[in-house]
Amino acid sequence: MGKKILISWLGTTDLKAANQIPSRPDEIIEAMIERPKQVFSSELPEIGSGIDVQQVLDDIKRKYITMALKKAAGNKKEATELLGLPNYQTLSNWIEKLDVQ
Repeated sequence: MGKKILISWLGTTDLKAANQIPSRPDEIIEAMIERPKQVFSSELPEIGSGIDVQQVLDDIKRKYITMALKKAAGNKKEATELLGLPNYQTLSNWIEKLDVQ
């Protein structure tokens, strides 16, 4: 797909933005967003088994905090950005509350 067609498809006429659109396969792969793997329902407790929703959510937070810290080599500022949290303090509070090691 040519840049002109892509620009039209994106609904922009900003040429600066157009020049930032990847066109080579290696640029496209680099620009792709890494998405978390889909959680299958078999990994989650059944609704009829008397689940604690807050506990399930806390477990998910722990998992993603641990993954983000690992990917960021322990850098909390980078992990905050990976998790899409508003600031570093939020991550620090979650780490303390959820007892993440």
